Amino acid sequence: GVALIVLLIAFANVANLFLARALRRHDQVAVRLALGGGRLRLMAEQAGEGALLALAGATAAVVVAIFGARPIQTLLFPDVAWLDTTVDPWLLILVASIAVVGGGIAAALPMWLTGRTDLLHWLRGAQRVSRTRTRTQAVMLAAQGALSVLLLVGAGLFVRSLAHAQSLDLGVETGHLLVVSALEGETPPGAGFRESLRAGVVRIPGVIQTTRVAGTLPFVSSWAVRLNVPGLPDRPRVDDGGPYLHAVEPGYFAAVGTAIEEGRPFHPEDREGSPRVAIVNRTMARLYWPGESALGKCLQIGPDDPPCATVVGVAENTRRQEIVEGDSLLYYIPIDQAPPGLRNSARLLVRTLDDDAETLARVAGAIRRHALELEPGLRYVTARPLDDVISPQLRAWRLGAGLFSAFGVLALVVAAVGLYSVIAFDVEGRRREMGVRTALGASTSSILGLVVRDGLRLSAGGLVLGLALAFLLAPLVSGLLYGTGPLDVGVFTGVTLVLVGAAIIASAIPALRAAHVDPSEALRDQ
Repeated sequence: GVALIVLLIAFANVANLFLARALRRHDQVAVRLALGGGRLRLMAEQAGEGALLALAGATAAVVVAIFGARPIQTLLFPDVAWLDTTVDPWLLILVASIAVVGGGIAAALPMWLTGRTDLLHWLRGAQRVSRTRTRTQAVMLAAQGALSVLLLVGAGLFVRSLAHAQSLDLGVETGHLLVVSALEGETPPGAGFRESLRAGVVRIPGVIQTTRVAGTLPFVSSWAVRLNVPGLPDRPRVDDGGPYLHAVEPGYFAAVGTAIEEGRPFHPEDREGSPRVAIVNRTMARLYWPGESALGKCLQIGPDDPPCATVVGVAENTRRQEIVEGDSLLYYIPIDQAPPGLRNSARLLVRTLDDDAETLARVAGAIRRHALELEPGLRYVTARPLDDVISPQLRAWRLGAGLFSAFGVLALVVAAVGLYSVIAFDVEGRRREMGVRTALGASTSSILGLVVRDGLRLSAGGLVLGLALAFLLAPLVSGLLYGTGPLDVGVFTGVTLVLVGAAIIASAIPALRAAHVDPSEALRDQ
């Protein structure tokens, strides 16, 4: 759909340019008509030229698609699956057909519009043709401007959504973390392998800390067990369900960047056989014990009336599965106090010094090599950046922002070129007028203002129409947006300023040319 909009803008631009050329050669057209040349034949000639021009453009597009697909993918959509074959015969046929038919129609349309004018008016100077030109060009420019506004509004909405999603406080510093998993046969490797792996990982250059977590791992897995809170028979609930359990090592909170807002983190002394302790997140503390501190409260974790785990800390909220989900009920226990089955399923988290892709890839490769050296029979070893787990959740906004931005800029450039061509043609046809104005004392600024005002007037219709269309159609994508509404005032204002700026720039070049017309030369040319 986005590509189709840009294609329509290009066809409107081609039609405008063919119209300008037809009007520049109105005397030649009039003579051919007077000598018996049929209008259909003239239209067929124009259509053939337009089809040939469009076919040349389509050929260039195929070349760009073949050699530029990978760079474009890397730049705009690095995490989107891409076809190995960029083009195939059916795609070539489709592109050629659209180009030939569309280019032919776009080229023949101006001749059909102007060809309806009486031959007498062609021979008398094309006065009625001029009015036809003005109306047709205004319509074409309005269509280009309106469609450009539509794409730019879409780009603005998706870019703001992506920015809001990327700026969310997840409660976990995902950029520095690798999640390590290993499987031998159908069961996890033994404790000896895990300790040897960990001892080797901490010696890898770029690794600053390791920690283990079992049960709920942010954005990867969730674990819930029976929980009883004495004195709270009807526990408050949230849409997310839970509460969900993390079994973590004492250094977990520092490793993942989750702050302890009240109380203390786990200590090495919090192990099996010592008094049971727990940490709850902010939401759980607020809902379970409103108006009072959660510290010192009792959690009975597991079946069969287990002993109390005393709450010793309150951690900041973290996301559980989705980056845009509501608040979750989460609590933590020391991994050494977790049931053996849960403890043995723990995963290793590795915190790196730098979060750039090169460092993460190097450390991940070293971890895999070390694991296979320790246990050559491992079925698989993965060391995956936690950011890669989150990345698919951002894909919709990245794709929308990339597509709408790339095609929106392209559409704006094409529309600006179209406006420039119309203004330049108009200025060239008014050289005598500009020369007379200059001879009568018109200043350079007044000539500039005259031409730029014409450009703004021609683009105003497209701007108004485009904003109206965006106002009507933007709510259709509201479900794909985050942190911004479909009628974002800032986006609509920014697009308006961008289009006005483009119109001024497109008009300024022919305006400067008009302001420097030599009066005597202009009058002699006429």
